[in-house]
Amino acid sequence: MSGRLGVDTGTTLTCRYRTLKPGGWIELQDYRFVITCDDDSMKEDDPVAEWLVNIKKALAVFGVDLLAMGENPGNSLAAGFVNVGEKSLKVPLGVWPRAWIPVDGGGS
Repeated sequence: MSGRLGVDTGTTLTCRYRTLKPGGWIELQDYRFVITCDDDSMKEDDPVAEWLVNIKKALAVFGVDLLAMGENPGNSLAAGFVNVGEKSLKVPLGVWPRAWIPVDGGGS
């Protein structure tokens, strides 16, 4: 939802808040477009990381912020929502570790 061209997240959340019945809730799901490495094996000049930097710059020309999801909690509170929470899950890129078991990876 966040960062899309022509979408005002604050206004959208305010409209959603007004239309929900008391006790209702909303769930937002967004990607955090940042490439990191848990074991520090990624080099500073990693081509995928450089590619993402260039994509962010290009989209910024059109007013798209790939990190706008960071504003979701604040926008949700400003719209009137309470008990706002945030949960981040890692999404592996490339080869997945052999021993990795997706115990809580995106499921409920």
